Amino acid sequence: GWDLDPDRITRERAAWRDSQPDLERILFDETLRNGWPGESASWAPWHALRMLGAPRAIGCARRLVDLYDCPNDWLSDCLPQVWAQMGTPVETTLWDILDDPACEPDARGLAVSGLEKLVKNKSIPRLPTIHALAERLSPGRTDNALVNAYIVFVLENLDAVETKDAVRAAFEKKLVDTRIMDARSVSFLND
Repeated sequence: GWDLDPDRITRERAAWRDSQPDLERILFDETLRNGWPGESASWAPWHALRMLGAPRAIGCARRLVDLYDCPNDWLSDCLPQVWAQMGTPVETTLWDILDDPACEPDARGLAVSGLEKLVKNKSIPRLPTIHALAERLSPGRTDNALVNAYIVFVLENLDAVETKDAVRAAFEKKLVDTRIMDARSVSFLND
């Protein structure tokens, strides 16, 4: 079932390090991921994913984004939280995912959400992160309006008033998918 004791997993972080290869096999096992919710074994990938965050399994952080491309995906929504558990060392991986045009835009949005969670839990500094996100809104920098919408959404969540000019310019140049986020939804543009 869905019940999991995250505090216990965190306390026993070191014990899970040796299990990382097994946890990855469970996570990417199609027969488990495509099982019925009523079957106990079908919850194993969810538990494995949550357990990979605790021992800071940075080596698999990039591969986790592949979950988004899996049929019947129901695990990728957990990725930002799992990456946040991995702490500061996962930051570089998240920037790489965000900047990779070969990744699905929604998967890149998950990386942006992971960066947001790292800022909120103080694993990475806020100001350099919001400036780096805002810089990606400039023409020719991020290749996708949907990804830019996720960036604006996160800047709004972080109350990044410092990025007001970059966000406004991105909307004016029609670089943001307004079906996801429009200028009226950004509080610091309307103050």
